[in-house]
Amino acid sequence: MIKKKLVELSSVEATAYWWVLVIQRKVREIVVHGSSEPTHDQFLEIFYNYTDLEWRMLYLKLIEYIAYDVATYLPKGQGTYSYVDAFHQDTDQCGHVQLSRELSAIVHSTVPNIRLAGFQEKDSVIYTTRTRTSVWYKSCGINYLPTDYEASYILTGDEEERMFYNLLLCTMDALKHKDESFQSIPILRERFCAEYLHSSASQKEIEDVTMMFNRLFNQISSRGLLVGKYFRDTYFTTFCDIDLVGLDSYRENAEHYADIILEKESKKDGTFLCKKME
Repeated sequence: MIKKKLVELSSVEATAYWWVLVIQRKVREIVVHGSSEPTHDQFLEIFYNYTDLEWRMLYLKLIEYIAYDVATYLPKGQGTYSYVDAFHQDTDQCGHVQLSRELSAIVHSTVPNIRLAGFQEKDSVIYTTRTRTSVWYKSCGINYLPTDYEASYILTGDEEERMFYNLLLCTMDALKHKDESFQSIPILRERFCAEYLHSSASQKEIEDVTMMFNRLFNQISSRGLLVGKYFRDTYFTTFCDIDLVGLDSYRENAEHYADIILEKESKKDGTFLCKKME
């Protein structure tokens, strides 16, 4: 059983986080599927090398801009529903000029206006007031965003969890290159957590480290970087280059963790849990 670590967000914070996730998905989508549009290339030039450090900075800056936008919005007295008459922006190419302007100010470079919805997705409009945030998925109805979100570095700034997440990601990438047949979640969890406690300065107990592993493993899965959940027996990764951008400093340590995880360990029946690397 995994105990979720939740963060409560205001309507403005939820809006900023929503846009960060939209931009992240768009960047990865362009990389994975490709695009011939010059504006997409310009978009990638700005955001391709972003790590969670930069995404958190972007999130915090967007909060300031969106708070101002909401506070200074003048109701227009239009629309059947109250949520329509609120500060809003659209994922359509021409529907988020204000966002693009603010992003440009944050990154000190001109961010092109591109369609931010996925290639096969309907556009959506996000409405923000001082008390709530809602999203209209065109032709699919309105959805009020929650106030509680699963903790991530972008939201919390927790440095230990950021480093744990990045090390786990790089370790799984190292495992894939060392032994493509390795897919055991229980072995990965047990040996990764044990080595983390052995070699790091963490003051956590093994139960807390295991809980952190489960939660961050599921975060990696929810971002589409692997198939599998912490409570299952096997997984396989679906990384692409962009998922490991900025993580070179973790490579050497990840190689060490992978070797520990792949060490031969005999069982009572004489078989082995996994292959020993030569």
